Amino acid sequence: LNIINTGNISEIFIPRLDGLPASWNAYYTRPSGTSFDPNGGLISRPGNPASFNIMIQPDVNASLGFQQMTVNITSKQYPSVTTELPVQFLVKADRIPVILPPSVRPSCPPSYTCTFDVGLTNRGGATDVFDVTLDTTTVPSDWTIALAWSQHNAVLLRPNETVQALFTLTAPADAAPDTVVEFDLRLTSQNDTSRSDVKTIPVSASMVSIAEVALQQPHHGMEQAV
Repeated sequence: LNIINTGNISEIFIPRLDGLPASWNAYYTRPSGTSFDPNGGLISRPGNPASFNIMIQPDVNASLGFQQMTVNITSKQYPSVTTELPVQFLVKADRIPVILPPSVRPSCPPSYTCTFDVGLTNRGGATDVFDVTLDTTTVPSDWTIALAWSQHNAVLLRPNETVQALFTLTAPADAAPDTVVEFDLRLTSQNDTSRSDVKTIPVSASMVSIAEVALQQPHHGMEQAV
């Protein structure tokens, strides 16, 4: 917003936002990004606009749609000099990505490749496409964790919808049983990259059991004729 002084003397003007719901928050900043107390006002010289921003944070349970408000600008020295500007603030549907790690730690026998699922959901009110990315920098080089070949790296999630993303795990042949490695999984909104979720997913090498069954040969002298 700009306060324009059309008079012939410099003056301090007090900005005020009317109509802000009680559970909402608002603060005032200069173009540089520094905040200021609106009660202290802004000085405006003739012909030189005084710029400022009003940052608004709706309540977490705010209804979607427009909220009518009014910006009031009043002279500090002459309170009868005032002006008003009607404004509308739009509360938009949000997207809230959430990763649901497996309830049981995924595991795979050494030298095998196995698959496992991770739940992805959107707890916001807006449908969106979310990017699925893996950070395997802490995973040993002889392990392989990746999206399955049939799993796309972007998923469409509607509000409160959960989908299962498919991953593959390959444990090295010499992996000791119950060896655990971890990777980070990130789910990020394509429309608002500030909306993302990261979870650390542990996986492990499982134990391999080798059993053999053989027919025992009878000892000499124990043969029986039938």
